[in-house]
Amino acid sequence: MNFLVTAAAAIMMLASATPSNPVIAKFLSEAEEQAAAAGVKNPISFEKTLFGTDAIIVTQEVPASSADLQQVPTDMMKKQMVDEMKSDKESQDLIQALKDTNTMFILRLVGNDGGNVDIMIMPADFK
Repeated sequence: MNFLVTAAAAIMMLASATPSNPVIAKFLSEAEEQAAAAGVKNPISFEKTLFGTDAIIVTQEVPASSADLQQVPTDMMKKQMVDEMKSDKESQDLIQALKDTNTMFILRLVGNDGGNVDIMIMPADFK
């Protein structure tokens, strides 16, 4: 099932977009600055999906093969990410902006062979 979800997510990502929400724009800008300072290239993007939904995509390289990534318990990781974001005071404005703009938050884990797994958080997951 994870393969189908990942494939569907990869297909629906069409083009870079520009966020109109100032909280999301600030988050993206700060994330890009921190990544540049750490020497990481292209770790975050803002894209419009095939269905017209905006998405923040955070890309993280991991020392694993795509076969290993397919074994990642994405549902458990998603729940942990949502819980951590909800408990973090600094994330509250971002969560509200994601809900207000119906923007997805996707953590894309990329393996050392180029394969990936997406952990997709929908705005409704922050209920």
